[in-house]
Amino acid sequence: MRKKLIAQQGFTLIELMIVVAIVGILAMVAVPMFKNALDKAKRTEAVVQLGNIGDKAAERFTIDGAYPNVTAPLTPAVDCCTQNVDNKRKCAVLGTDWDTPEWHTFGFALTKEFQFQYSYTPSGTSQFTALAIGNTNCDKTVVTYTNFGDTAGSNPRTKIIYPPNSD
Repeated sequence: MRKKLIAQQGFTLIELMIVVAIVGILAMVAVPMFKNALDKAKRTEAVVQLGNIGDKAAERFTIDGAYPNVTAPLTPAVDCCTQNVDNKRKCAVLGTDWDTPEWHTFGFALTKEFQFQYSYTPSGTSQFTALAIGNTNCDKTVVTYTNFGDTAGSNPRTKIIYPPNSD
């Protein structure tokens, strides 16, 4: 009876190797998918914030008959990888960055750590270009998202242009 109990305890080496192989295969598939999802989530910031800038510009066009004629320089002046707040590869939230008449025109300010620099440049009264420039992985790949605003007749319209390369 005692021999029977000893023979039934534990796993064989083959069984353990099979489990390790299965876990390894799952990890090979899951890790790249996780990284892609994480990168996509990081890039979503640029699209959302450019959308906010475009919405405010379109609102001003509806009220004033022209897009805002102010140039908001690339803000913050130093890229997020250089700032690297708390080793998160993000920009610090500084009220002084957004507390300018240009950004007040849009009611735009970032209140949480972020990964892109933003700018707004008018082209006359009926067009503008807003940019989000960033490097979410702090490697050599910098991406630029563009929100281009123009008019269709007397109606404002904006279009976000995604970069051909992804970070």
